[in-house]
Amino acid sequence: MTLDERSLRNLATLHPEVQPRMEAFLKAAKSLAASRGLDVRIISGTRSYLEQDALYAKGRTASGPKVTNARAGFSLHNFGIAIDLGVFRDRKSTRLNSSHEWIS
Repeated sequence: MTLDERSLRNLATLHPEVQPRMEAFLKAAKSLAASRGLDVRIISGTRSYLEQDALYAKGRTASGPKVTNARAGFSLHNFGIAIDLGVFRDRKSTRLNSSHEWIS
């Protein structure tokens, strides 16, 4: 299974011991998603403290909805052991509704 460029870039930012596990997880997730006409991509990997604090500020001291409850140094993204996944249908981001069904 071929991984997309963005996922590969984000995968490369992770701690070396985590990379093969996340890659295996992503391939399994992509396979399952494909059976439902969806695609899964890694949209974020390791983040700097500055990036994490900027996300934490959203919905607090910066405009926009809250994105995270973790300040810099308290996010697993800061240590290269976390990813954010995006689920897509026809290259458009999707999300779950309250009954856990995919909607566009």
